[in-house]
Amino acid sequence: MSGAQAPDPPAGVAPVTRDTTQAPADLRVGRVSVQGNVAVDSARVLRTFEVPTGTRFSDDMVKRGIRKLFALGLFSDVYVDPVRRGDAIDLVIHVLERPRIGTIEFTGNKKRETSELEKLLILRPGEAYQPTAVQTQVDSLLRYYRGEGFARAAVTARADTVQATQQIKLTFEVAEGEKVKIERVEFEGNTAFTDRKLRKSVKSKARGILGGGDVKDENLAEDVTKLEAFYRSNGYRDIRVVSHELVPGSRPDRLVYKVTLDEGRAYEFGTVEWIGNVILPTDVLAKGWKQKGKRTMYDHTRIERAAGAAYGEYAEKGYLYLNIEPKETVRDSLVDVAFVVTEGQPSKIRLVNIVGNKGTRENVIRREIDIHEGDQFRRSALQRTQGDIFRLGLFEDVGIDFTPADSTDVDLNLKVKEKQVGTASAGAGYTSESGLTGFLELGHNNV
Repeated sequence: MSGAQAPDPPAGVAPVTRDTTQAPADLRVGRVSVQGNVAVDSARVLRTFEVPTGTRFSDDMVKRGIRKLFALGLFSDVYVDPVRRGDAIDLVIHVLERPRIGTIEFTGNKKRETSELEKLLILRPGEAYQPTAVQTQVDSLLRYYRGEGFARAAVTARADTVQATQQIKLTFEVAEGEKVKIERVEFEGNTAFTDRKLRKSVKSKARGILGGGDVKDENLAEDVTKLEAFYRSNGYRDIRVVSHELVPGSRPDRLVYKVTLDEGRAYEFGTVEWIGNVILPTDVLAKGWKQKGKRTMYDHTRIERAAGAAYGEYAEKGYLYLNIEPKETVRDSLVDVAFVVTEGQPSKIRLVNIVGNKGTRENVIRREIDIHEGDQFRRSALQRTQGDIFRLGLFEDVGIDFTPADSTDVDLNLKVKEKQVGTASAGAGYTSESGLTGFLELGHNNV
């Protein structure tokens, strides 16, 4: 029988097997043993391998067991040797354990304390050393530094084997660099809007008198989305952010945020139509499309709002499993929009579930519910129910959602979070006649 020789097989790829003589199909698995393990318990290896004694021998079953052992992340090599013994085959599982992490240290960090960096560790001494896990740790440390304004920080990991213990000494070498600030935000390729106008659309800001100018990766990524959304809501359907990068500024600790745009042309809305709607007439669905004048500039948010309003109208009629797909067709400088509707079937309420109530009896909540088991789903009844429960004054949050039930029916789930509505007071006194006296009062709004 065969196992894997590759020290760390790629994810999803079966280990390479060794050539052996094909065993007869009627053989059974005899004794299964483990060799080579030091820190990992044999019982865990056998439990993961899942080829018990007495099972009909199968080459595929052994291969699956090897893959499961590799998936533990504890071994750099796993292979199985078969030993023929009469009508049985004994299996010897050979494992080579990954070295374990002995210590974790930091070097080069001057502006951030080691104790602060240790709080960010997802690795711990005693765990098996895995290069992929170490790289994940490096990435998390880099995100931390960049979030703190050290845009040029670098982190590398060094793994040294301590000969005395054969454990890994893991050292993260940090080059913090200068804490930099954005001194200026520049745009290239923009003709429709000024730099000043575009600066209001991005989250990354230049350093000013009152501070600011922080460099954060999440802000840089969000800037692309915000710029595209701004342009697409102002007629420029084909906007493209070609690049956005930080380049050296006037000082080592200053950067210029440079964004290059391809605006494309401006569009206006052309025709708007609804296709496939039977349950609701077009004039009802068209209420969500509020257009002033014959032509208006293209605005993607208007398309989204119109589709959202249509979903709301259908939800009032009980139609939850429907699809509204806006299709855009470009004609020169015009964009025609067709809302293609697939209506499906209406939904009814199968069950109404209440969760989160600890001090409030369920019947107190249920008597405020305006939609019940067997009723057709109605959005307005759901909204009234949420408002009525809120007005009880017992809850700080009332969440409502639904989950699929049979066919198109749904289960309604009311998730409440109770307020601290109980009261307590106490007092004590002493007189020569009655001695020590006291009182205790407890109250609750539900009682």
